[in-house]
Amino acid sequence: MPTLTSQYDVINKIKFVAVYLRKSRGTGDMEVDLEKHYTKIKEYCKEFKWKFVVYEEIASGSDITNRPEMQKLLNDVSNDMYDAVFVFDIDRLSRGGSSDQERIFSTFRNTNTLIVSANPFKIYNLNDESDDMMIDMFGFIGKMEYKQIRKRMLTGKKIGLNMGKWTNGNPPFGYRYNRTSDPDKKGKLIVDKEEAKIVREAVDKYLNGYSTIDIAWDFNKRKIPSPGGSRWNAVTITRIFKSKIYQGHMVGNKSEGNRNKKRSDTSKPFRPLPENEWIVIQNCHEQLITEEEYELIMKMLKDNTKKRFRNKINTFTGIIKCNICGNIMHHKTLHNKDGLAACECGNHGGTIDIIEESIYQSAIQLRDRLKQIKVEEVESQRENQLLKEIESLEKQLVKQDTALERIEEMYEEGEYDKPKYQMKKKKREEEKWRLENELKKLRKQLSSVDSQNNKERISKIDQFINDIKKDNNSEQKNRIYKSLISEILWEKKTNEKVNITINFL
Repeated sequence: MPTLTSQYDVINKIKFVAVYLRKSRGTGDMEVDLEKHYTKIKEYCKEFKWKFVVYEEIASGSDITNRPEMQKLLNDVSNDMYDAVFVFDIDRLSRGGSSDQERIFSTFRNTNTLIVSANPFKIYNLNDESDDMMIDMFGFIGKMEYKQIRKRMLTGKKIGLNMGKWTNGNPPFGYRYNRTSDPDKKGKLIVDKEEAKIVREAVDKYLNGYSTIDIAWDFNKRKIPSPGGSRWNAVTITRIFKSKIYQGHMVGNKSEGNRNKKRSDTSKPFRPLPENEWIVIQNCHEQLITEEEYELIMKMLKDNTKKRFRNKINTFTGIIKCNICGNIMHHKTLHNKDGLAACECGNHGGTIDIIEESIYQSAIQLRDRLKQIKVEEVESQRENQLLKEIESLEKQLVKQDTALERIEEMYEEGEYDKPKYQMKKKKREEEKWRLENELKKLRKQLSSVDSQNNKERISKIDQFINDIKKDNNSEQKNRIYKSLISEILWEKKTNEKVNITINFL
């Protein structure tokens, strides 16, 4: 591209541009900001008769690895697709590490692609020395601004932590975010009565001899949604037990560095910090697990205490039910074989060596049926839609928290007077309350839909079939069966064959 002597000449030579929209950290109204920027840029494109393609970046973070639209844009610019890239502010391009900046600007230089900014309107040619120096200056300023905003956000989180407030996005399972106008209570955790019942039930069951596997199995059978809205497992139960949040404490400084696998070279690698470096603020909210219960649970987890049942755990302990009265059928040795004792209702017992083969055949039949079902069927579509909606709401809640933090900062810095501060804060709090209620409804809906698609189900069944054929002891088999089976119904009348029904989770 030859050197152009006037902005008018440049405008006339530009025909096709890429519009790059990016939400900057610290601003609350993401959609509003992007719409304003887009409207302004469209006005210029219409005035100059420029054709354009939009690249809209929603992801947070300064690194290119966390900006998929920027990666697409650079690839297209490398292929000489555009005469210019149009941004609202230059810092939409220039923030980030020096290696990222060099990659962006060298791509523009090598392809003679111009940069157009809308605020203020200006066209930059990176092959022009003065423009290049100006862009470098903007890059330096943008990087410093990013660091300053990030520093303020982290400081705000530390202050909130020391005040006993929740500053980490969605509240933990069993709690809600307190939205009272009382400044001493606002932002702290309050008990969610329905979820707290589940936490307490898990604690009571474990202390009374149930394993974490049995607790998760029971919750799944009852279609109780997990904290993530899907199935419970032993790891989820254990995490709740180990978290100091449930003792009424707030915990910070548990890790340092960037957890993202695609972090930049300048980012500090992620590592968990030892417990003696944690910041623990005690007695911040109502506890759901007492100190005594916590210590006992930790000891049981460490010792791997087997207190589930007084008797030995057999292959089908807790799984086989009477098909007549619904009671659990109990193990009994019959003629040196594993068997079931007769039920009090009159349902006959018998040897149970036929059950394992029945499970094996039923699992194969279930897998084959699932292979014939298309993933696009109604139930799978509904499940996927619910998961997308939940993910979207969770992201929106994080944005509301960020916006609220920003409002507090603006008030503290004197940018907002008290009426404006109260009005903006109230609006954000009402929106967050609405989002949290909507999220609860969606999670309840999801609990009635199996959270796994057919491909995942088939994979689990294949693993199950493989595991049950291994030479495991009775306790290991019991755990394997509970990973996929809800219950086995047994019915045997005098002089009749056994009727066995296997219900999978």
